[in-house]
Amino acid sequence: GLRADAILGQGSAWLGGGVTWDTPQDLSNWTTMHVSLWSENEDYNNLQIEFEAGAVLRVPIADYGFVADGEWHELTIPLSDLVELGADLTSVTRPFVLSGGSVSVGARLIVDNLYLE
Repeated sequence: GLRADAILGQGSAWLGGGVTWDTPQDLSNWTTMHVSLWSENEDYNNLQIEFEAGAVLRVPIADYGFVADGEWHELTIPLSDLVELGADLTSVTRPFVLSGGSVSVGARLIVDNLYLE
């Protein structure tokens, strides 16, 4: 894309941010979530993706190939993985939230190309 978003560590005890909808959306016609992530700060290695669809589910981004090594990582997340954990794709209120523990002040994580297919 033409624009990416940066998350900058603030040194607080936790971080979180992403997409939240006030009205639940039906994602049952979609099969895969894609997102590109970049960081060179290993504080981000323990981040999780939160997905709220009837229940709050968390999956480590490392499970989908992310490591903070200064390279871009294209994550492909089958929505069936989330269904297996208990997600109800007909009632999604938080399709993508990154969350984790403390991150050093100024540590950057770049997020790009978030889409469903």
